[in-house]
Amino acid sequence: GGWRRRRGQRPGRERAAWRGVLGLGWATRLCTSRQGSGVGLGAMACFGCFAVAASIGTQTLIQLAVAPNMRGRVFGLHGIIYRGGTAVGALAIGAGSEGGGLRGPVAGAPVFLALAWVWAWRRRVSIAAALEGGSAD
Repeated sequence: GGWRRRRGQRPGRERAAWRGVLGLGWATRLCTSRQGSGVGLGAMACFGCFAVAASIGTQTLIQLAVAPNMRGRVFGLHGIIYRGGTAVGALAIGAGSEGGGLRGPVAGAPVFLALAWVWAWRRRVSIAAALEGGSAD
């Protein structure tokens, strides 16, 4: 929290969200490696940290970039996407695990995350410009 507060209005505040999302994929992939339960436990701890960083990063961006009279609506949409995306992913992983177990679909999920991340990363300049020009009233 204090780290995000120090960032304030400085340019580049979206980087924490980028790193958090990328870290989620890395931690998920590491969790499914065959290194033992200790590695998996450590990976899940990292997953939790990256999930918090990504969530706080996106919520901070919404708070700073959206006009005050629209913040509630945008936060509501963010919540629907955040929870709905998780539910869709759980259904996909559940369907994929029907035949061969859970490890394969969970290990494959970061591939889809990486594809979405690369797609958004290519648009990062326009995303950053839109965020930096947002309202902070």
